[in-house]
Amino acid sequence: MFVGKMYAQNFVPCVVVEKNDGTKTEFRLSSTPRISFANNIVTITTTDTSVEQSASDIVKVYLSEMQEVNTIVEANKTNVQVFISNEAITIYSLQPNSQVALYAIDGSRIDNQKVSNDGTVIIPFFQHPHGIYLIKSDKQTFKIIKK
Repeated sequence: MFVGKMYAQNFVPCVVVEKNDGTKTEFRLSSTPRISFANNIVTITTTDTSVEQSASDIVKVYLSEMQEVNTIVEANKTNVQVFISNEAITIYSLQPNSQVALYAIDGSRIDNQKVSNDGTVIIPFFQHPHGIYLIKSDKQTFKIIKK
């Protein structure tokens, strides 16, 4: 059950890392991304997470914008931030180490991710076709429409 209102707010600047398989990962500039390189491994560290990738897998790194969607959950007065792009869904302020599942509209679970210690989860979204999806966390469910 969705408790609260979901609405598009604006576009936020981000760093995009594009891999040779066509996937893209976006990092909000407000999360202070730092990119380092050692032993053919590129590490991107933000205030929210740290990601390592082989340098040979990366095609390019560039600045762009991602759509920001905020959800204010009224039942327990917590602020959950949801950022959606064609590549991934990033959710902040969740219960650390909980599970988040992505469901197709027919109810089939198509992905399951563990929330990091800082309450962040990134759900890859590029490979899924246009349609309606549900994201279920420990206490909240969100409806996402991919156009």
